[in-house]
Amino acid sequence: MTEVINCDRSVDFYRQALAFELVSNIIVEGQDYSDLEGVTGAKIRIVTLRLGDELTLMEYLNIERKSNPSDSQSNDLWFQHLAIVMSDMDRAYAQVRSFPIEPISVAPQTIPPDNEASGGVRAFKFKDPDGHDLELICFPPDKGKDKM
Repeated sequence: MTEVINCDRSVDFYRQALAFELVSNIIVEGQDYSDLEGVTGAKIRIVTLRLGDELTLMEYLNIERKSNPSDSQSNDLWFQHLAIVMSDMDRAYAQVRSFPIEPISVAPQTIPPDNEASGGVRAFKFKDPDGHDLELICFPPDKGKDKM
């Protein structure tokens, strides 16, 4: 689950920029959820989206959440990173760049061919509206595993 500040904003972004489909949208509350989350009086909106596998967004409706620290690093213990496999990097990059994102990469990067294991893999990293690190990744035909 990915905690977000505003589910509506995040759902719009993931659906419009990345073509995720809405699977479910529920609100849960009660002692069981408070105990599970360790949050007194938890009232949580849980939205499940799908693009291949599912992505679940979670918003606390009765607790103010702060954004991720602006000086966050990829080796922070809380760090989360979501890689989204794309079949057409140029199209996906153009689509994502049409939204107000914060890029991490300057543009899609291609791993040099002398790297036998990963040569030809293309990737672009950026932040979603809540500051979560995302990566678009595209594998050439001879790289990556087929999904079962």
